[in-house]
Amino acid sequence: ALRTTGIVLLLIVWLGLSAVLVVRGVAEFWYGKGIQAFAKDAIATARDDAAITARLLPGDLRAQLAIAQATIVLAEKQDASSSLHDDARRMVANLITDASEDPALLLGTASAASRLAGTTPEAASLVRDALLALDRIAPENPALQMLLGDAFAQTNQEEFVVEHYARAVALRPGFVDVYLHWAQFAATAGDVPMAMDLGMQAARVAPSAREPLVFLVNILLSRRGPGDEDRAILALQTLLAQHPDDEQAQAVLAGVLESVHRLDEAKVLYQKLQTVHPENTTFQQNLSRIDAALEAARVSSTPATTQQ
Repeated sequence: ALRTTGIVLLLIVWLGLSAVLVVRGVAEFWYGKGIQAFAKDAIATARDDAAITARLLPGDLRAQLAIAQATIVLAEKQDASSSLHDDARRMVANLITDASEDPALLLGTASAASRLAGTTPEAASLVRDALLALDRIAPENPALQMLLGDAFAQTNQEEFVVEHYARAVALRPGFVDVYLHWAQFAATAGDVPMAMDLGMQAARVAPSAREPLVFLVNILLSRRGPGDEDRAILALQTLLAQHPDDEQAQAVLAGVLESVHRLDEAKVLYQKLQTVHPENTTFQQNLSRIDAALEAARVSSTPATTQQ
């Protein structure tokens, strides 16, 4: 009798485990279908599939995140006052708490929150809260510190912006993106000297990168203080030495050279651009203007003939 009872109990356990495995298998099937639907931009279907997964596996936070992500995309396609935005914000807030020990889920939640950041001031704080929760798990991650700086920049909390950008730089001194994000924040805040200094640091850290030089040129040409145009010319020449086919840099350099009356150099660049793009009438107009200026300068420098 004891043996029979044991067999029955084992059978019950086996059936229970089999049922659990079947349910999980079915849930994974719907979760996979949801991912495929999301990739094909069938967002409503993706949300429904994720909801089935969540019903089969009530504690599966992946499914909850998938529902939140799909809800956010659906909300973006509707009016800003849509109740879907409220639903999405509530889901993200719950995930920040529920996924507090899972770095991958927190990162996904932070990414979802970032899409909500522009809807309300409270939504912007969700990004920060998700990243702060992640920071408690992985405080030594420089990319996370940069994202935290970005999140605090969204809410104009300068003290924390500087703290996290500085921590990111300390963790990875060669992380050029941090310098650029920090520089952009400084420029937006009106601290142009700080922005310039950070842009220069980025250029030193990554001397062959295009982005630091482009940032510096933009700052210099926006400010146009004494010597700024010459500095912009030097930065553009450096950029073109490393990226000789950068047509945008060629066009900007030609314009700056023309503005400081270095017409022969500007003409060479415009001719090069027109050769590549003969249909571009702007380059032809620029060349005609420079030719006229050069001719006027030549005539004005020619001594007048004296009548005998």
